[in-house]
Amino acid sequence: MATRKYNVGGAVPSNGIYVHRPQDEDYLANISLGNWIELSGCRTMGKTSMVMHWRSHLSEEGVSVAYADLAGHIGWRPAPKTLQEWIIRLGRRLALDLDLSGDEIPTLLAKGITDNPSELLEAVLSSIQAEVKGKVLIVLDEIDVLPQLEYGEQIVSTLQAVKTDQTTKRDLESINFCFIGLQRISAVISARGGASSQLGEAIDMSDFSVDSRSVEELAEGLDSKIREREEIVRRVFYYTGGQPLLTMQMLSDATIRSVRSESDIDAAAAKMLKEAASGSTIHLFTQIQNVIERFYEGVPLAQRTDEINPINIYNTYLNLIDGIRSARSPDARGAKVLLLSGLVRQALEDKEVEINGQLTKIEAGELEIKGELFKAYFNRQWADSRLSSVTRPQLVRSLRSSGERKRICVLNTGGTIGMVRRGGKVLPPKDEKEFRENYPELDKIAQVDLVQTDIVHLFNEDSINVYPSDWAAIAREIFKRRGEGYDGFVVAHGTDTMAYTASAVAFALGEQLRFPVVFTGAQATPDVIYGDAHANLHRACKVALQRIPEVVIVFGTKVLRACRAQKSDDRNFEGFDTPNYYPLANITEEIEIRDDLLRKLPAAEKDILLREKFVDTVFMIQQYPGLRPDFFSDMRRKIVAGEKPCDGIIIQTLGAGNVATRAPYSFIPFVTDAVRWGIPVCITSVYPPRPAGHTEYRTALAPLEAGAIYAGDMTAAAALTKFSWVLAQVQEKLAGATNKEMGMDLVREMMERNYIGERADSIESIDVISVANI
Repeated sequence: MATRKYNVGGAVPSNGIYVHRPQDEDYLANISLGNWIELSGCRTMGKTSMVMHWRSHLSEEGVSVAYADLAGHIGWRPAPKTLQEWIIRLGRRLALDLDLSGDEIPTLLAKGITDNPSELLEAVLSSIQAEVKGKVLIVLDEIDVLPQLEYGEQIVSTLQAVKTDQTTKRDLESINFCFIGLQRISAVISARGGASSQLGEAIDMSDFSVDSRSVEELAEGLDSKIREREEIVRRVFYYTGGQPLLTMQMLSDATIRSVRSESDIDAAAAKMLKEAASGSTIHLFTQIQNVIERFYEGVPLAQRTDEINPINIYNTYLNLIDGIRSARSPDARGAKVLLLSGLVRQALEDKEVEINGQLTKIEAGELEIKGELFKAYFNRQWADSRLSSVTRPQLVRSLRSSGERKRICVLNTGGTIGMVRRGGKVLPPKDEKEFRENYPELDKIAQVDLVQTDIVHLFNEDSINVYPSDWAAIAREIFKRRGEGYDGFVVAHGTDTMAYTASAVAFALGEQLRFPVVFTGAQATPDVIYGDAHANLHRACKVALQRIPEVVIVFGTKVLRACRAQKSDDRNFEGFDTPNYYPLANITEEIEIRDDLLRKLPAAEKDILLREKFVDTVFMIQQYPGLRPDFFSDMRRKIVAGEKPCDGIIIQTLGAGNVATRAPYSFIPFVTDAVRWGIPVCITSVYPPRPAGHTEYRTALAPLEAGAIYAGDMTAAAALTKFSWVLAQVQEKLAGATNKEMGMDLVREMMERNYIGERADSIESIDVISVANI
């Protein structure tokens, strides 16, 4: 049996388990030196518990501890009417806590010193000191209420005056203060516009660390007969990240449920999350959400700084989920609120963690989400819902006054257009500032906000290294910022894969997109005076201010629908075109928009429904004379064996969908096998044919008769990205289904539907079925 107990909240009893942290030593050392202390940290970090734990020890050392909760004991709803009344109420509370009479304190108001708060406070302290032998440590908890008091700033200045006078007044030299709050007392006042300097030595509370001492201390609460006690504690740390209250709660529950192994902890964590999903509350998580909301609720929009703007808070958190490095900076917009809430923390040391399937290095001082329970509860769905609640149309309108300049958000994802010349070399920009210095002319167009999208470090190398996960990340970045009052977005991108990325983003943002998203790139770097980088980015920003509710590519003098565009030249400054479709606009002295070509918007206006999932397991076969199916015999063997080596196959033909049908080069058996075993096959072309052109050729009809899907007049980029997108949507919708034919039919229906103007509306001899619920 265990002799020690886990304490969930409040002061730790004598038989309770207390976990020592580095802050304990700092606290005792500063008291020994006679220093004032500012003890800060988010809710339920054990700040007050630490003070109470050492109270008896300090008493033995000759230090009397007087505790006052400024919210509960002194009161702030209603608060004392004047600062002088507040000081007297504080004095009486301190005297009561020290078991002193305090008879002298109420009479101080009648002694003619009420006009000088510092003299009154010093008189109160002297009165206490006269009745106490030795040193006195006065602990003021919940200092975060000070800004709510009309005289809150005066309280701090009064305390500063007392600290200054301590050096000359002997009756004050044995009195020290410890201030406890979410923030240091200096930050509490300065955050509300006041001026304040640090009052004491700063001690920032941290979570329990996963070291041998902490593990051993916590293991004492488990039954001594359990062999895996320390392994169980480490597993709890995996879920809680060492957050004190949650760690104690899980371990306390473990003793009640007679947990015997790590797998029991896994089951307990799963049950906790399931109960939370069904409406039961996890007290700590409710507190975290309340703290976040408290920073911005009730604050007029005009008074919301970048730090407490909810859009910034939830965007930064979503960026953390996505693994975007810039969001890991403590200076990221909204990061301070996330830290104070206790949802995230600063890493104490360099580490490698897995984020979205990729091993990511987090450096000491960077932000991280605490533990697996936090990640599972405060997930993307939670952040998206919170973000949606604060990005309603009326909020967007209020962010922009009628006289304010138009706003554009430029996302730099790398490529030639984003390069800078440094030290005689052309290199990726270090940050937004260096990128902006290359394009000073942008500020003449509109208020331009630059975002260096550090989605993956490969973005600063070559666009060939932009993958489906990055398409999704760019779409999420735009989606998350849709409510920040931007008129349009510009994405600076490498040219090699720009048509693919732009098409993918268009599918992800969907039919309800009602603002321009403009992709652009360059054939020459910005330092080339006669190059196209400056012209293209300038024109892209101009187009982003137009009423073009589509994802487009601006290159040279053309504005092209993204899902109709393809790269046509690697040197010419008119390097993109749209086969089978006209440019949406031409750029001359003005931007000449063809309104008749713009995508028809849904009649019912709704928010964007982000569908940013793509599979990265599509196999593409590009036809050429003499290509033998035998080259793919290993894949065909796996297909027939039911191993499913890929989720879909694209055969890119040289004409109107013609596939080789004469042995030994015929691909028809390959198509037949794939379809039979549940792998969709899509037929596209290097040169997008006109609608129904495939019906004129027997070699184009043969793969369709074998079960393949015809991509119509889509470009290769649109066909691939749409196929990847459709497969992901179908997999999600039919998760767990075993009927292969159902999945194949759904893929076909979606591929043959025109979502965003990527293909002709109908194709002869093929029935197009609307899938309204996809």
